[in-house]
Amino acid sequence: MIKRLFYKSVYKSDDVYPMDDNLSKVLNTHRTKVYDNISNATSNDTYVLNNPLCNELKSWVHGHLVKFFYDYYKIDKEVKMYITQSWLNFTENGEYHHHHNHPNSIISGVFYFTGEDLELRFHNDQELFKGFSLKTNEYTEDNSDTYTVKFSSGELVLFPSHMKHDVPKFKGKLRISLAFNTFIKGDIGSLSGLTRVEI
Repeated sequence: MIKRLFYKSVYKSDDVYPMDDNLSKVLNTHRTKVYDNISNATSNDTYVLNNPLCNELKSWVHGHLVKFFYDYYKIDKEVKMYITQSWLNFTENGEYHHHHNHPNSIISGVFYFTGEDLELRFHNDQELFKGFSLKTNEYTEDNSDTYTVKFSSGELVLFPSHMKHDVPKFKGKLRISLAFNTFIKGDIGSLSGLTRVEI
């Protein structure tokens, strides 16, 4: 499913990746190896998806990146997208995930292993009518300052990395999520457009 937000698109997987013993081992290994990240905790390991125990999950995530980047945005496949860093976030009862975006990345993603009533709130960086604040009869994706995407454990959300987002303070059981960034390599741009770069 693709949701249009603020003239941008956010992708939510239409299938669910199940928890298995390999992923449980990964989560247990990293649960105590964390650092404080303003309002929750982040794994010291920032290349979690490079762990061989995550090979199947990484392949599943990559399949969804292909759908979003190449099939939806119609990017030429000579431009290769790859996952750079990937890390775990541990958010306890009463904690939240601060307002931020992901520099030095093209598309970012969030995958929740555990949690209830999961949501990711995106912030609009474009005014609908520049310089005007108008009352609306109904909030929509196009006229809202924020928009919340709700999802379940095992689902993946992908979005352009520059989009500001956060997770509000919540009450409930521990939430564990995987976040990751991507970058591109290859021959990008065009000679005639004076935009060619080889990365």
